Amino acid sequence: MHFSSQPLHFSVLLVLASCGSSRALGGSRSGAARETQRVIPAGAVILRGERVTVGAFAIDRVPVTCRDYWDFTASRGVSPPAPPEEAGIDPALPRAHAFAGRTPPARYLAHPMVALSHDEARAFCAWRGMRLPTEAEWTRAVYGDDDRPFPWGATPDASRVNSSEFGAGDTVAVLTHPRGAGPFDVADGAGQVREWTDTREGDAVALVGSSWREPLRPRTGSPRALVPAHARSLTLGFRCVRDVSP
Repeated sequence: MHFSSQPLHFSVLLVLASCGSSRALGGSRSGAARETQRVIPAGAVILRGERVTVGAFAIDRVPVTCRDYWDFTASRGVSPPAPPEEAGIDPALPRAHAFAGRTPPARYLAHPMVALSHDEARAFCAWRGMRLPTEAEWTRAVYGDDDRPFPWGATPDASRVNSSEFGAGDTVAVLTHPRGAGPFDVADGAGQVREWTDTREGDAVALVGSSWREPLRPRTGSPRALVPAHARSLTLGFRCVRDVSP
């Protein structure tokens, strides 16, 4: 898995108001884009063998999509940087994912928004009045209270996720694999894209999940990913959270 920051290339160290302009390419918002957040009650999560207490919060059921991000670019008058080329990825893929100015490519409207830096992901969540999740919050939302190796339970099943076994060789529309959801009905937590958190170790930021480039593996077998905040990758997306009353 590789992440890039133009022009540097390196390996991993291991929204929801509809905007009129966003209907021009994609028609009415997809069912995936209308998915509500899931409220996660206060509780605890097993994180790298330790029990961590987490307060109540709400989290996007699916990663932020290109259509969601289009609302942001239209309202703020910004254009996301072109995705960088990455080792092992067809050079045509970054070009396919690139926005035309502030407009996303039609084929990716319901796909996760990728190749944003940590600051850009944070800015989008702040625009929604939200924030990025901590590593513990994301892990609890996706895996629940126990130490299960996969969001759905203990049995590996690559048919539930967009991992390398699925063979897409790219992101797919969110909720393509609804059977991969965890105990709180949070989807696309395994496969699809790794995701930004707001958990830091020094100058690096912790990523969670796995991507379409990686084989399915239990979370206990996945090395922790720490990357610089300026990292960008076609395998890296994010979702937003908000605090809720206990």
